[in-house]
Amino acid sequence: LRHILLFSILLLWVSAWFDINLELIRSRFAPVYFGVLSLVRALIALCVGGLLAWAGFSVWGLLIGALVAALLPVIWVTFRSWRNVDLSISDRLFLRELLGYGLPLIGVFGLEYVISTSDRFMLAWLAGTSATGTYSAAYDLTSQSLVMVMSVVYLAGYPLIVKALEVEGDAAARRLLARYFGVLMAIAIPSVVVVSFLARGISGTLLGDAFHENAVGIVHWVAIATL
Repeated sequence: LRHILLFSILLLWVSAWFDINLELIRSRFAPVYFGVLSLVRALIALCVGGLLAWAGFSVWGLLIGALVAALLPVIWVTFRSWRNVDLSISDRLFLRELLGYGLPLIGVFGLEYVISTSDRFMLAWLAGTSATGTYSAAYDLTSQSLVMVMSVVYLAGYPLIVKALEVEGDAAARRLLARYFGVLMAIAIPSVVVVSFLARGISGTLLGDAFHENAVGIVHWVAIATL
């Protein structure tokens, strides 16, 4: 367990740097670049982690796959985006202002993580790890699929809304928010309905016999909760 925890800290640092660079790319209005990097990371994690797990490395195979998947793209991004950055000319007052704004958010995001993961620990305690595995497979398949669809609107709209707020003020940002909310609902609600109606087919096709029967009932609730 100690070795897994130490490895997980390394994975956390690399993943955090990857996410920071994704935010940098998004702030530059480069959604295609953003999507390609995210896709590359997912494919590397699936291929490397899956192959190592299949080869008998168990949880270590999955962890190594996740590390390699974050590390390879972020090396490329770091070389491309940061090689001409001179940290010696940074504005210390501005950095202090950013820290004053950002540090309290650590607690917010920490609690959000506790909420998003505590259900699995509670279920493992109450019903065992087998039930947790079935629940997690159905939950992640449903939630991440829907979030991916909704993120298309979010990733396109968020930088524009921030820019409108900064340049044109509250009124312009509110108008843009209302417009994007309508677009988001127009995509999200039909997606949730489709996933709910096709829950049996989706779980049977993608999750397999070991998870299928128990996962069907979970998919409906997770789809609604994700919305």
